[in-house]
Amino acid sequence: MSSLKDRLNYILEHFNVEGTVVSYLKLTSGHINDTYKITTEKASYILQKINGFVFKDGAELINNKAKISKFLLEQEQNNTSNTLSFVQTKKGENYYKDDKEDFWNLSHYIEGSKTYTKTPNERVASEAGRITGSFLYDTRNFDSKKLTPIFSNFHTMSFRVKNFEKALQNANADRLEQAQNTIAFYESTKQMMYSLEKAIEQKDLALRVTHSDTKMSNILFAEDDEGICMIDTDTVMEGILHYDYGDAIRTICNNANEDEKDLNKVSFNLSFFKAYTQGFFQGLRGSMTSKEAQYLSGSIFEMIFIMGLRFLTDYLCGDVYYKVTHKTHNLERAENQMKLFVDAQKKSAEIDGFIQDLRA
Repeated sequence: MSSLKDRLNYILEHFNVEGTVVSYLKLTSGHINDTYKITTEKASYILQKINGFVFKDGAELINNKAKISKFLLEQEQNNTSNTLSFVQTKKGENYYKDDKEDFWNLSHYIEGSKTYTKTPNERVASEAGRITGSFLYDTRNFDSKKLTPIFSNFHTMSFRVKNFEKALQNANADRLEQAQNTIAFYESTKQMMYSLEKAIEQKDLALRVTHSDTKMSNILFAEDDEGICMIDTDTVMEGILHYDYGDAIRTICNNANEDEKDLNKVSFNLSFFKAYTQGFFQGLRGSMTSKEAQYLSGSIFEMIFIMGLRFLTDYLCGDVYYKVTHKTHNLERAENQMKLFVDAQKKSAEIDGFIQDLRA
């Protein structure tokens, strides 16, 4: 049986690069796909495998993020060393599809860069906000209709609730009993979580390009902690800026990791929230409308809720979507988000007040 290094060399041979794999490092922060830092005799790259079982349209997923990167690279204000740049295959495509039906894409590694899986301080939180806001600002003139829809209803609450209710009907008895308290929370809270969906239907909020997975580990930093750019743009799609803001706050302002099962460690960090939000407003450079700002604080709660609901749904379905390391892993993630939601609610007056002050 060939080694992983041999397998990576085989994949790399299909792309327009010189040299072979000298070393590789698997990056393990993703729930679904596999990502490697590859070093050859000539340069370093980021090689990513898109799970073809989860993402049937893996080719278009990769084409989407290549389109966005090309657009950003063409913007005068962007330095090419601070923007993702993809390498095409020898056939002139943005991806290689292997014999296991998985899709691979390759991008240049940005030297001197690093990522965080957890927010270390207010400066990093602020820079994360600035980079997220800048991504939304810099892509504001890209026609989001040119992106192929890959993740239908990705952040649509009614769709996620429907999946949850179906999972409840089909779940085995043991899992239903294990999760009964968590199920009760999500059942009792779900009716309050439709504000963004209704605002889109009423055209109060404009559709645009969004990153749609703005966790801390998807932001690249320089050694001095200055933000560089967004990475892992697999989920780039048409949406609203609230998806990116709310999901970032969800991850960046949790004092515990998303997988932490000791709920006493889970709480909402107000200082990180303030730092991130200030950076976010800075990155958007005044382009947010008053109507968009009006829904900003509510997006925090909806994005925490929807992520917890997705974890719970996957648990009830038998863990078919997210990678897990043990039987109750997804349930623990759902409980983690539940605790974060409850703690953020206790601080909602301060959250609302801070956003209002920034808008003034």
